[in-house]
Amino acid sequence: MKGGINIQKKIDRLKLRSVQIALETGLLQGHRDYTRFVILGRGRSGSNFLTSLLKSHNQVICFGEIFNNSRQDIIRWRGQRYTTSSDLLLRESDPIRFISTRVFSNLPKKIKAVGFKIFYYHAQEEKWKCIWPYLKNMTDLRIIHLKRRNLLRYYLSQKIALMTNQWTIFSDENAYRDISVELSYKDCLKAFEQTHQYQKQYQDFFVDHPIIDVFYEDLSSNTEREIRRIESFLGVTHQNLQSATKKQARQPLSEMISNYTELKSQFYDTSWLEFFDD
Repeated sequence: MKGGINIQKKIDRLKLRSVQIALETGLLQGHRDYTRFVILGRGRSGSNFLTSLLKSHNQVICFGEIFNNSRQDIIRWRGQRYTTSSDLLLRESDPIRFISTRVFSNLPKKIKAVGFKIFYYHAQEEKWKCIWPYLKNMTDLRIIHLKRRNLLRYYLSQKIALMTNQWTIFSDENAYRDISVELSYKDCLKAFEQTHQYQKQYQDFFVDHPIIDVFYEDLSSNTEREIRRIESFLGVTHQNLQSATKKQARQPLSEMISNYTELKSQFYDTSWLEFFDD
């Protein structure tokens, strides 16, 4: 069964590549008059969940972390396109042209919105830094600012993903159970403060852009309502969207953090105490 799925994925990629070539050569009529957007945020804030939902919309193309600093040898098209060596070369040599011609490319007329994920700490190398002012100067670029209210849950999720090397869960059977992690006060505090700093910095950076704040907690608990808000923001019709991803962990914080009581007491007189919501 797995082999059949992999074969189908290859077929789908070849079909997408064929459509792309037809558009680029003029054999198929396309357009560029669509909404451009980015999903801004940081890891472990529900970006895979949101991206998966948007990918199931037939008027939206939503790419992954195409400027992920940790992977220089691939482009995270998330199956939307077949990645060629020319794509990699263009991204390395001229990242702005890569965005303007390969991401926001000539596309079928049914496509109404195109975007990709970018985290605060992406594209910080010298060769890629130029894309931040480029995006800032795209005043029609729409920003979906994805956040997580409970930063303790974000940090715990990050620690679990690092421990298990599983960053996306596609089956309930693979969701983590009976897992216990010890967290230090110092590391938690650093993560909380850094995330708040990032959020303010980039909220100010894109202050002149259309921007919508989306919280993972709301997206998870009231997906239909939040998706309707996002669809309206992107200017696409409402559809019943489906996500292929699953929640990483289902246990209460007090069960997953081995030193939960001690850690909570250390944050007792701080504004961060609200994160300990068990």
